Parts: sequence; structure tokens; C-alpha cells
Amino acid sequence: FATANDNSGNVLRIDPLPSLIPSLAPSLPPPAAVEAPPSADPEIVKAAGSLERPVRAVEPTQDLAHVPGNVSSIGGWWRLWQWSRHGSSWLQKMYDRHGPVFRTSLGREHMVMVADPELQGRILRNEDRAYSTALAWATLMGGVHGDGPLPRWLVNMDFGAHRASRRLVQPAFQARAVERYLEIFNREVSATVDQWGKAGVVAFKPAVRELFARCATRVFVGIDDPETARMIEQALADTWHAPMATSRTQGNKTWRKAVQGYATQYEYYMSLIPERRKQGGDDLFSQLCQLEPSAADDWDDDALVSLFMSIMAGSFDTTSSASASMGYLLARPGEWQERMRGQSRATGQQHMSYDDARQLTAHGLVWKETL
Repeated sequence: FATANDNSGNVLRIDPLPSLIPSLAPSLPPPAAVEAPPSADPEIVKAAGSLERPVRAVEPTQDLAHVPGNVSSIGGWWRLWQWSRHGSSWLQKMYDRHGPVFRTSLGREHMVMVADPELQGRILRNEDRAYSTALAWATLMGGVHGDGPLPRWLVNMDFGAHRASRRLVQPAFQARAVERYLEIFNREVSATVDQWGKAGVVAFKPAVRELFARCATRVFVGIDDPETARMIEQALADTWHAPMATSRTQGNKTWRKAVQGYATQYEYYMSLIPERRKQGGDDLFSQLCQLEPSAADDWDDDALVSLFMSIMAGSFDTTSSASASMGYLLARPGEWQERMRGQSRATGQQHMSYDDARQLTAHGLVWKETL
């Protein structure tokens, strides 16, 4: 799995893999705003600008004093440290103290937590459209993009607008595309694991992030260059730290780096558009660049880049965090390591195919338990 740097250090495009991602159907409509549910609170709609795709965060106004728990600005940073330090054991402690529904504060944000499977299922199904993903993300990340309307990330959209945007990228996650991802992933993982073995001791969380960032950059951006992958990984990590900032001003280092990280990603992907629109490619970004801009459908370069940035965040950032948690859990007892190793070896394959991976039931159970 060779890198694509020449002797001058310039980043080179890799040779595209044939049929890596099925072409996006030309008849596929770009994301369009859809009217808010008729039952929506008009005050919330007015404050957000839209419930399908909010343009700004909404300050909570409802009195939640009747919900068990407590909130405070100073205590929020203590609780955030407790959660970061103790993880699920801290959440269990809160559940034992307050019950399945309680209010708390983490950092600067006040929130209500739900720790009941049945209630969580109702919230996630959201059949009555009572809950909004977009408004929550607007609260957590609002302002990191600078002034103006919220960026059009997938998580910043709900209902019809979210579904329309998902349809644009759905071909990149079909079985045929995933099979090709595995080919890339197998080669990269094999080489990386060999390096880890020679090193003897590895800081797994940053190492697995770097590995997944390289794979995501190769698959979704069509660039095979470790330096570019590291740049994207660092910029994304800085952006995700935005909710940890004690104040959202340029004088706060965490917030300043978050804003810079967002700008780095945005400007990099914007710079690629002219070439990809002209030359095309089999990666997802190039495919999105082939969609014609349309003022009527509100699909332009800003929408393209915003949508793609959210895909990159989900493609390796959240996956690497979960993988680090899985590695931590597996490092304690040896039984599940042996079960997973046994199933892997039983396939008789050095590299996993798509069908092989689906048969690794122990891996699936460990992954679900980790989540």
C-alpha cells in the first residue's frame, strides 16, 4: 500500500479504483427544505428559522425544575471531568441516584438524560417528531463555523431535509462499495498492525484514529497521503473540542483551535472542487462534485462541503472512538480475545472478505456491547 508523495513532497492523486463507489443517480434530487411538522411550536420555529434545517441555536426556555437532578455552571465542569474520568460508572451513579430520567449539566450545557431502553427507543424512533437532532447539535457546535447560518451537516438537519441529504450519499454505503472499502482497509491494517507489533507498546487511541483517518481519506476523498490524513484528523479533533471550551471567544484557546480546525477542513475541501468537477473520480467527494449546483434546490458548493465534512466525521472519528473503547474493554479479560481470535482464524483467510466479516459473530457481540 504505497504512499502518493513524490520527492518534492507534493500530494499526488492516486489511481482510482474501478467502481469503488456506484455513480450517484442523475435523477436523485439534491437536499431540499421541507416544511416543519404542523404540530411544531411556532416560537421554536421562529427562533430556529426552520426545524428541518435550523439556521441558529435555540435557547431553552422551559422550566424543568420538576425533573430530578440538578444543574449549575460551575458544577457542570466538575461533572464533565467525572464523566471523562469514570465513563459509564459515573452515568450508573447518576441513574442510581436520580432514576432513568434526570437533568444535569456537562460543561456549559444543561441537559436532560434518559437512561431507560424503552424511552430511548421512543426518542430515537421519534414517530411524533417531538425531538430534534439538529437543534441539539446547533447548541453544542453553534458558532464554530463563524457568523451566519449553521453549516449544513447531516446532524444539523431533521426530517425531510435529513432524508434527502442521506439519499445523496447512500450509494457510498451499499454492499458493493463496502466490499471495496474492505480491500483498502485490509491492506492498510495489515501493514499498520505489523508496525504496532514491532513497536511493542502502542498508544491505541491516537494510533487507531490515524489509521482510520488514512483509510477514510483514501476511500472518501480519493487521496493517498499520510500528511493529508493527519491534517484532516487533527483539524477534526480540534473542531470536536468546541463544546469543551469554557467560553466561545477567540481568547479561549480551545474555542480558537476549534474554529481554526473547522476552517481548515472547509477551505481544504473547497480547494478540491474545481479539479474534481472537471476531472471526476470514483471517490465520494468527486461524485458529489458532479452534481449540478442549483439555486432553486439550495445545492451549492457550501452545501456540498458541509455535507461531506459530516460524512468524514462519521467515517472515522466516531468509529475510532468506539474502537478505542473496545480495545480498552478487551484488554481486561482474555476470554473474549480468544473467542474473537478463534473465529478469525477459523475463516482460514489472512484478509477478511465482506462475507467473512459477516460471519464473525463474536466480533459483532463485542462491538454492540462496546456501544
